[in-house]
Amino acid sequence: MPALLRLRTGRPTFAIDLGTAYVRVATPDQPLAAERSTELDRRRPPAMWGGVVHDIDAAAEVLAGAVRDVTARGLRRARVLVSVPATATSVERAGVRWAMQAADLGSEVVLIEEPLAAAIGLGLDIADDVPHLVVDVGHGITEAAAVAQGTIVAVAGTRVGCAQLDDPSWSVAALERIARCVLDTLTQLPTDVAAAIDALHLVGGGSRSGAVSARLGAETGVRVVVADEPMHTVARGDLLCAAEAFRPRRRTHLPV
Repeated sequence: MPALLRLRTGRPTFAIDLGTAYVRVATPDQPLAAERSTELDRRRPPAMWGGVVHDIDAAAEVLAGAVRDVTARGLRRARVLVSVPATATSVERAGVRWAMQAADLGSEVVLIEEPLAAAIGLGLDIADDVPHLVVDVGHGITEAAAVAQGTIVAVAGTRVGCAQLDDPSWSVAALERIARCVLDTLTQLPTDVAAAIDALHLVGGGSRSGAVSARLGAETGVRVVVADEPMHTVARGDLLCAAEAFRPRRRTHLPV
C-alpha cells in the first residue's frame, strides 16, 4: 500500500479523518501519523460540531496543526483526501474545502463519504451485490449506511453520538435515535435485500458501548460485529482511498 502513494512528483499525500472530537492524519508511511483534538480553547467556537465544520478559522487551525505534526514540507502542493459524513449538505462539504483553503493546505483535495471509507477500512468487499451494513457512531454524529456495488445504496444519519451517550440526561434519547437511524437505513432497502444482510459492522467511539451493540442487535435482528480498531477504521479507509485517488495514471496516446 505505501508504494502506491509514493508518487514520482514527490508531492506529499495525506488522508484525513476530520471528526468532531479528533482529527486523524494518515500518510503512506504512517497509517496513524497524527491525532489531534479539535478543541482549541473553551472560549472560542468549536472547530467541529455534529461531524461537520462549525467554525472555519478554528477548523483550519486544527487541520494545519495536525498536518504540521507530521511534516511542514510542501503543504501547499500536497494531495489531500478528507472524509466527510455521507449526510453532510453541500454547504457543509464546502465548509471542509474552505477550511482546507484557510489552512493553506493542499492543491488537490478529494472528499470521500465516511461510511464508504469505513467499509473499505474494514476490508469489506464493497463491490458485492448484497449490501454491507456499516454503522459509525462518532462523537457528534451517527451514520448507518448500506454499501454495495461500489457505492452507498442507503444511508441515514442523526447528529448525536458519544457526547450524548455519555451524558446521563441525553443517553436514553441518544440510544433511541441511533437505533432509529439504523432502522431508517434498512427500510430504504427492498425487503429481500435487507434480509440478506448478515452482519452490522460497528465502528467509531460508540462501538465501545455495550448498550449500543445490544440495542442495535435487538432492534435489527442482525449480528453486530465491532471493528478491531474502531476509532481508526475511517482513517485506514481514507488512506486506501487516497492510494487509488492519487495513483499515477498511465497516459494514453490517441491516434492523430
